[in-house]
Amino acid sequence: MVLRKKQSVYNIQSAKDQEVEFYQDVTHFVRRFVDSAVISAMKIVTVMALKNWMFSVKFISLNKEDTTEFYVYHVLWSIPTPAYPEPYVTVSVYFCIAASRMQPPHFPVDVTYVFEGHQFVHRLNIAFQPKWLYDILDMKTMLFKTFTF
Repeated sequence: MVLRKKQSVYNIQSAKDQEVEFYQDVTHFVRRFVDSAVISAMKIVTVMALKNWMFSVKFISLNKEDTTEFYVYHVLWSIPTPAYPEPYVTVSVYFCIAASRMQPPHFPVDVTYVFEGHQFVHRLNIAFQPKWLYDILDMKTMLFKTFTF
């Protein structure tokens, strides 16, 4: 399967000279998509108000239905500090990537995500707000302060 990079009006290279990426199947395309999404997330974290945040991405499952493959990932966000290098509280976000097996692999995939403790399903057309992570972190911190050990 072939994915050709889009020709820019400013690009003076001929179409023959452009890079062509080959994908064996949808799974390879989704892996490449997730890798590039993690790299993009790292850039966003440095630009937004999330410079102190760290995150880890864990693959949860692959569910194959009739014409679609669903890839589920768990992203764990935290703010380590010198006092608590191992974070006291964390925020979980679950991502679902739906890739159709009926369409060519270079077609867009559907990406949704849900924050822990919430039912609202976010899509990529909704701008990510760092406040959402801070709100969950604050709620969990207040809850943990009520516990006595």
